[in-house]
Amino acid sequence: MPTVPTSFVPQADISSQAGVAPFEATPGQPAQNLAAGQAIELGNAMVQAGNVEYRIGAIMQDNLNDGNAKQALTQWQTQAQNMLRGQNGYFNAYGKDADTNYQATQDALSSSANSVMDGLGNDTQKAMFMQAASSHMTQYRAQMLDHKSKEAFRYAANESQAYVTSLSSDAINLHEFRGQVDEKGNLIGPFNAAEGAAIAETRRRAASIGIPVNSQQMLELERGVRTAITGGVVNRLMLKDDYQAALDYVVEQKDKNYIDEKAAQSLLTSVSANRDRQMAKELGESIYLYGTTTTPAGTSNNELPVKGGEYTLVTRPGKDGATLPVGASITAEVGTPVVSPSDGIVISKTEKETVIRMNDGSEVFFEGVDKSQLFEGQRLKRGEKIGSFGIATPVSYRVLRNGEPIDYRNVNDLDPTINRDAARRPQTEQEALAIAGLIKRREIRDAVKQDISQRWAQDRAMAAQENQRVLEAVTRAQLTNPNAIDPALFAALTPAQQSDALGYQRKYNETKVLLEMAIDPSKVNRPYIFENWNEFTPETRIKLLDQVNNGNLIAAKVDADMVNATLAASGFKGDYKLTDEQNLQMRVNIEKKIFEKQSDTGVKLDDKQKQEIIDRAIDDTVVKPLWFGRESRPIPAMAFTPSELEGQMQTLTPKRQAAVIRSLQADGIKNPTQSQIETAWQSMRKLGTK
Repeated sequence: MPTVPTSFVPQADISSQAGVAPFEATPGQPAQNLAAGQAIELGNAMVQAGNVEYRIGAIMQDNLNDGNAKQALTQWQTQAQNMLRGQNGYFNAYGKDADTNYQATQDALSSSANSVMDGLGNDTQKAMFMQAASSHMTQYRAQMLDHKSKEAFRYAANESQAYVTSLSSDAINLHEFRGQVDEKGNLIGPFNAAEGAAIAETRRRAASIGIPVNSQQMLELERGVRTAITGGVVNRLMLKDDYQAALDYVVEQKDKNYIDEKAAQSLLTSVSANRDRQMAKELGESIYLYGTTTTPAGTSNNELPVKGGEYTLVTRPGKDGATLPVGASITAEVGTPVVSPSDGIVISKTEKETVIRMNDGSEVFFEGVDKSQLFEGQRLKRGEKIGSFGIATPVSYRVLRNGEPIDYRNVNDLDPTINRDAARRPQTEQEALAIAGLIKRREIRDAVKQDISQRWAQDRAMAAQENQRVLEAVTRAQLTNPNAIDPALFAALTPAQQSDALGYQRKYNETKVLLEMAIDPSKVNRPYIFENWNEFTPETRIKLLDQVNNGNLIAAKVDADMVNATLAASGFKGDYKLTDEQNLQMRVNIEKKIFEKQSDTGVKLDDKQKQEIIDRAIDDTVVKPLWFGRESRPIPAMAFTPSELEGQMQTLTPKRQAAVIRSLQADGIKNPTQSQIETAWQSMRKLGTK
């Protein structure tokens, strides 16, 4: 479209003169056709716009590809982290599992990446994802390889340590074969083989991590293995009471520089403490039972050289006609093994005789041992076979200590010169303590004395319990028939208890006779008293003789008849029948009441007055508590002694108060005060009244 020249536009006059400027045309120009140029320009503009749109679309696609690729990468990384660091991830696989799972984890990572990549929309996204995933995969593989290497080393180290531990355990279990050497001094036997293999494996493992042979580090590693083996061997020896062998083994290992000073002292202290404790126990028991000081723990724990053999003591004449043991002659079946009594070394070996010096200095002589393969200088362990029985002769066995023969039965005794056949069990604690006093080591001596005192205290406690049991049995027998006590039970009582039992028998018999007299006083005379003389106490004898001499028994006959009649009338028979003791006690109390009444008034009571006292005595009853809250049937209070009723008071109920008032009125107090009632109630000393 043609444009209008600006020259045709009115112009304002901005000069200082006011007014409107006149229209003025520009100089004339020829007319032009601008349509073609404008079309070209429009086309160019359209091209430029298309280019912009394309560029914008390309940018948008690029952003979309980048976003999808990153989203896929994030998804894969999440899966990868779970495979690597999840609960069951590769980095949580240790030892051999790290090697086993290595390739499988790599394959899983690759498979996971391919699966995620396959979900992308175009190759550009896949290429972008692959580029980033490859970088991460490289990092993951490097981390996995490092983990695998570390775990492989750790696994190898653990397996090596486990192998060393297994070999050490084998050596400990084979401790009886320790120290075996051949005639040239070379180490042989299963113990040395196991220990040597453990040391060799330790050296191999140390060399694999760069520790030089014969270095201080290598020496410490070897010491660690030998210390573990030494500790195990020592524990096994202590379990068998071979404390001396345990001490000797520790010293031997320290002297060879196989264990350090600190470990050696710790083991020696432990062995010594356990040995002392076991010694005290063994010595206490030996003295207590046999009067000897035998202690395998405190010696070399020698054992008999032939198990199941028959030993015959060999002696020689001594001073003053005594015989001294010099050895033993042993017989056994052909082929029966002969073993070393303790740890030692062969110092002499001939066709006829074998001599072994034990670690405690004793020398043991054997003659007649068949098929012996020993050689001089050979070290032996306790129980190690040295030969067997042949056909020809028995085996001669002798033990010398300090050059003098000793009784082979005393090899584990602190006093090897003791006459074992004359030893006997101490009869008293003091005798046992005297034997313990001969022990030289003060701490052991004190511990043994304490053990002995405890044993005797236990004996006394057990004896007291047994005596109590016997006493209870005798008491039960006395309640049924005191005259029929088992003689064996009676003999088990102490003298004082026997005296009490005899006194109870006499009291029982006296009660029956006195009750018989109380029921029928007329039968009592001098012949009757002397006929039952042994049934009475001296006091009762005198009292009865006085009554016979004074003629008091005639009047007592009347009183007895009145009591018997009143008891019968009151129903005290059958299940209500009083015991002999209760019957007699009641009659004694009634007699005492009658006597007190006559003494107070100065006048002899007639039968009516006596009957009132008897009625009141029988009517005044008590009940005794039984099991489960029940009470006994009423029993006359006068059938009990004051001590039997003491402490059994109950509440003064109105019913009981009425009974007390009746009792006081019968005694002449017509209107008793409350104070008199309470005083009388306290003096009655009983559970209750009717």
